[in-house]
Amino acid sequence: MPDSNQIQIQFSIADIQTLEFVIFNLPDIASLDKTKFPFKIEAGFFFEVENKIVGIDIIVDISADSAPNPIVCHMITRFKFLINNFNEAFTIKEGNITYPSQFLITLISISLSTTRGILLSKTESTNLRGIFMPIIDPSKLIMVTATDPNKAAE
Repeated sequence: MPDSNQIQIQFSIADIQTLEFVIFNLPDIASLDKTKFPFKIEAGFFFEVENKIVGIDIIVDISADSAPNPIVCHMITRFKFLINNFNEAFTIKEGNITYPSQFLITLISISLSTTRGILLSKTESTNLRGIFMPIIDPSKLIMVTATDPNKAAE
């Protein structure tokens, strides 16, 4: 039975963008074992209170499985979620926003899965074809908070 204090948050995807995508030209990449390429994945979030938006930036760096592990691909995706009942779900006091952490984890999970698909689509006809972003626990990501969405991906 749901907790009577729980709020049913009503939300939808408002926007999805690829802010950055780069594949670095490394001539020997085709000969490397693509199953061993290390990924660095980070998430940042921001709020656009006036628009009832919670934003998530996913930052992905893929390194080659060779010394000194140069970055072979870099991507940043941005997701904006419209929170229909923003004022019920989030508390704003003295410029600080209190939010339900489990809900933020849900948004990160959606963003990670979509980023995985975007990466697959962007690399399918390149030497990086067959490199798949790993499935990770969204609650374990390094989080960066920004109130200005232009600084969240920096």
